[in-house]
Amino acid sequence: MFSQAERVIYRHPQLAEVICQLRFPTILSISAHEPAEFQEAIRDVFPQYLRRQDQPPMKVTPVPGQPPKVEQPKPVTNYQFMTADGSYRINLTQDFISLTCAKYDRWEAFARMMDKPLASFIRTYHPAYFQRVGLRYLNAFSRRDLDLEGTPWRELMEPAYLGLLAEEDMQEGAFVRCTQDVDAAIPGGCRVKLHVGPGLIKRGGDNSDKEVKMIFDLDVSMSGNVPVNMAAASMQTVHTQAGSIFRDAITDTLHDAMEPVVSAGKDVLYISFSSALSTTYQSACIAAREVMEANPGATVAVVDSRAASLGQGMLVYLAVQEKNQGKSLEEVQAFVEAKKDHIDHWFTVDDLNHLKRGGRVSAAAALFGTMLQMKPVLHVDNEGRLIPVSKVRGRKASVKALL
Repeated sequence: MFSQAERVIYRHPQLAEVICQLRFPTILSISAHEPAEFQEAIRDVFPQYLRRQDQPPMKVTPVPGQPPKVEQPKPVTNYQFMTADGSYRINLTQDFISLTCAKYDRWEAFARMMDKPLASFIRTYHPAYFQRVGLRYLNAFSRRDLDLEGTPWRELMEPAYLGLLAEEDMQEGAFVRCTQDVDAAIPGGCRVKLHVGPGLIKRGGDNSDKEVKMIFDLDVSMSGNVPVNMAAASMQTVHTQAGSIFRDAITDTLHDAMEPVVSAGKDVLYISFSSALSTTYQSACIAAREVMEANPGATVAVVDSRAASLGQGMLVYLAVQEKNQGKSLEEVQAFVEAKKDHIDHWFTVDDLNHLKRGGRVSAAAALFGTMLQMKPVLHVDNEGRLIPVSKVRGRKASVKALL
């Protein structure tokens, strides 16, 4: 159940909603004043605003020898900030901040949408720590949408998650209700709450969809005093745990029906050998287009380094440094495109055999040049072409020519 499954992005995900929530010790100033400073910081991304009063459920306290004490808590002010299309919503109360997404694509996009609101919240309200960091994935598997009508749930979900529905001699239509509910500690300091069972999904008050779907409601969280600067790492941990549980719960039949499109879900930046020296760049461009056509949502960017050997390696090294500083793929790509014009190649070779294999010198020139210990001094120009500069005799003379 907790093995590290390879991460997969699906062409037909069955997510109805994804919620990330971070709870913190009560901050009364949030309810006392309109969050104008917070709104201004995120208004470019979340321009829509709504304030509502949520009524918490009745609080029932047992009293020995007497009827239980029933209290009605005070309403809680809930501020909502939404994107223009309504697909993302930030909720802010005096006890938590959350991000809800109704059109989840991939983890990286979801996490980026949380970055700015979370940073603005921390900067504005200075929470002491987070008491709980949780991610909830509400999946609603539709056999109709996945062209699996007539396939029993026991062929789509692993038996441990279905209970009696997994029994071959039990007919699905015989059940009025059959659900599995789990609340358990799991590795990594996390906790999982899981609800699995057939049910109906209501979207925005719309009850027209009468298809019975398999509800897989997965909530993974970390509790305790999570330092503010560890919030992002905690979110990544619970996301990874949730992915492992999800993949463990579904069969290969359901996995294939959702059409996995990009394993690991990582974008690719390929820094190619100079296009003036090889067809590698052109081949990489063709491959990138094919991958992105076959995998909507995937990004494969190709840069012509116009470099070779150590020059190409230097660009890769600098690109990795930029990535490790948190730069996006687009930012790293732009960095490499700008830097490649500042790479200057001057080099020599110890023998001419590699130049002969690459068609740079003839077989006869390679033979006699090697016999005479001729060492060419070469340069790669700004167009990525290999330019002969001079010829010297002996290794020492070639190194001296470079200096």
